[in-house]
Amino acid sequence: DADVFCVPSRYESFGLVYVEAMVFGVPIVATRVGGISEVVQHEDNGLLVPPEDPEALAHALRRLVVDADLRARFGHRSRALYEERFTVPAMARGVAHQLHRIVAEHQAVREAIGAPTWRAKDGLALSSRNAYLSPQEREVAPALYATISTLAQEVADGADIVTAITNAKRKLH
Repeated sequence: DADVFCVPSRYESFGLVYVEAMVFGVPIVATRVGGISEVVQHEDNGLLVPPEDPEALAHALRRLVVDADLRARFGHRSRALYEERFTVPAMARGVAHQLHRIVAEHQAVREAIGAPTWRAKDGLALSSRNAYLSPQEREVAPALYATISTLAQEVADGADIVTAITNAKRKLH
């Protein structure tokens, strides 16, 4: 039985150890590095401090040690966040949601640039090996892959989506 969970990491890609603490409804003190802020929400289920700052770490621990109500509130939120986001069913719903979003965005881009669209009844699907492409898609697949990659990169770099789609259309036609 722990009153507070504290792991002052210098680097964490995700922070599974914090999720494991959340299972038990424990308030968390962690450093603001890597993916920890995806798990520990400052002033909600724990406290985040700068890395390699022992004074800030000590202050955060002191806050939780002396305040039983704060520990209880953060502990309850830890368990609630675990239930909402990190159980197997919750993570499966999240993955399914992201896949549906990606497919919808990809379909919208294909339509916006005038590429053939997927229609399940026609058996059309885009594949990196072109095994399931219609004859029309086989003709445009290499240019389409390059265009979609460029489009995604432009948007990731901050370009306006409408401008990026317009540029992609020009390249394909």
